[in-house]
Amino acid sequence: MKTGVIARVADDPMASIYLNEAVGNLGYVALVKQGERGGHPIFRMVFLNFPDLDRFVIAEGIHAIDTVQEVDDRTFSAVVWDGRDNARFIIVDTKTGTITLTRELDFSQSRRTPPS
Repeated sequence: MKTGVIARVADDPMASIYLNEAVGNLGYVALVKQGERGGHPIFRMVFLNFPDLDRFVIAEGIHAIDTVQEVDDRTFSAVVWDGRDNARFIIVDTKTGTITLTRELDFSQSRRTPPS
């Protein structure tokens, strides 16, 4: 780690941070509140990598993230919720901050009420 380097997940020191979670030894991911949509908070997904502490914005205007996991020594995966029924599985390269794989997830069947 660089000595004396300070890294923040947001430029605004008063920003609301709703999640700050380590991703193995790769770095950490955070959700920074951006505002509200329909009375619900929306977030910016930010990643700070180790050991460089480079900050990357992975996604903006999202509702939540789920199941963040280290994949290998360079990537991690997560489920990003863009809305209540709109989610996608992503894999992120931690050295470049880019999403290298995206798969839309369909929850329409699982949320249906079973026939009576």
